[in-house]
Amino acid sequence: MMQGGIISVQVLNEMVSVARRKLKMNWVEIRSVRDRVLVLCPNPLALTEQLHRSAFDIGSRYGFTIYDSMILAAASNAGCTTVFSEDMQHGQVVDGVQIENPFL
Repeated sequence: MMQGGIISVQVLNEMVSVARRKLKMNWVEIRSVRDRVLVLCPNPLALTEQLHRSAFDIGSRYGFTIYDSMILAAASNAGCTTVFSEDMQHGQVVDGVQIENPFL
């Protein structure tokens, strides 16, 4: 049995961006993928002004983009211990959240 996780709206936004730009998927295909992700990770964490403030602090401390900082802030806020990303530094710990590259 597969278990889900926690996902933020920022991750959903980035997934759509990559699917359109790099994978050249159409909107119907992306909706299908998104809907399958939401079965495993229902109730995405919303982008809020408080989350933005936390992300801003992370970005200014660690040098991440605001987009990656939003992902890390959402994970920290949700009590996650791990974020899976191929774009951030594998093994780095940010506000109690360890970054892991699932492709290594």
